[in-house]
Amino acid sequence: MIRKDIFLKIVLPVLITAAGFLVMKYLEINRSEPGKTERENLGALVRVFRVTRQDVPVTITGTGTVRPRTQVTLTTEVTGKVTWVSAHLIPGGFFRKGEPMFRIEDRDYELAVEKARAQLARAELALITEKTSAEIAREEWKHISGDRKKKASPLVFHEPQLKEARANLASARAALEQAEINLSRTRVSAPFNCLVRSENVGSGRYVKPGNSVAELAGTDMAEVVVPLSLAELQWLDLPGKGERGTEPPTLVKKKIGTKLHTWEGKVVRTLGEIDPRSRMARVVVQVMDPYGLEAEDRGIDLSIGMFVEVEISGTLLSGVMVIPRSALRKGSTVWVMDEGRKLRIRPVTCIRIEREDAIISSGIREGDKIVLTELAGAVDGLKLRETTSKVQTR
Repeated sequence: MIRKDIFLKIVLPVLITAAGFLVMKYLEINRSEPGKTERENLGALVRVFRVTRQDVPVTITGTGTVRPRTQVTLTTEVTGKVTWVSAHLIPGGFFRKGEPMFRIEDRDYELAVEKARAQLARAELALITEKTSAEIAREEWKHISGDRKKKASPLVFHEPQLKEARANLASARAALEQAEINLSRTRVSAPFNCLVRSENVGSGRYVKPGNSVAELAGTDMAEVVVPLSLAELQWLDLPGKGERGTEPPTLVKKKIGTKLHTWEGKVVRTLGEIDPRSRMARVVVQVMDPYGLEAEDRGIDLSIGMFVEVEISGTLLSGVMVIPRSALRKGSTVWVMDEGRKLRIRPVTCIRIEREDAIISSGIREGDKIVLTELAGAVDGLKLRETTSKVQTR
């Protein structure tokens, strides 16, 4: 019993360990080395953009604030009490040209017209009387002098009296015209199609010549002054020194909420000077009917003071190539996949960058595949492979 226990506890484990060691050595001596296989280098996976030559219109973007083309302070020209005010003569009210705005008490001016007419009638009568007296004097002088060529004094023929009568008649006519003008000035009408920005008049108020009663802004057109860098001006055919030029078409845009509103305009002039603070030139964009008063389907108003974005159509660039802006690399270079699917780094001439696009004039050819994917450690000759995704530009 003791021998059996010794065999199980000591001898058997030693035999098992020795057998396992011998089997391991046998397998180690007789094992075969695995075959070596080389993996094919397929190249870096990249997205590419195929270049096409095209004619591209330059678009200049800028911002500005809407202002009225015409703005005046309305003042009274006669004295009197205001007897009537239009209901539209309030801030935000609109008037058509010639539409009544307010009236001043006109009784005194009507009487002045009647008085001037009476004075004119007296002046006309006095002139007729003097003409008759002058004719009688001539006849009497002929009878007295006979055939002798004796020269008479101007007083004999009433010449000074005739001059005075004619002068009095002219003065009376002028006085009547002035009285009629003053009477017409008691009825104040809109000088042009306008928007009331502010008012300071009410029924019963006593006004004098020169009193400011309202601030008016024209509604036929609005302007946006757009600052542009001197480098941007080379792409625009703009007038100089206050003269009118080709008036490049312009799109005025304003996003309100999720909706984009647009108005068509044009560049009508430059201000002819450089802003001393920003060192930028300023062009004036004109938009007709900013409040849509003449439109059948009136949209949102292009209101005074609104900050807007503008896109000005500039020069047409012929035979250029447009690539995504992200494809333009450091040092004005691009990555091109050649026919052998190798990376080639080429210097290019970039003549303009617009938002997401770069406009190239030379350095690449039509049909070249421009690499868009970012590659770490990109070197000339790197093997590439193309994805099937497509990229679009303008």
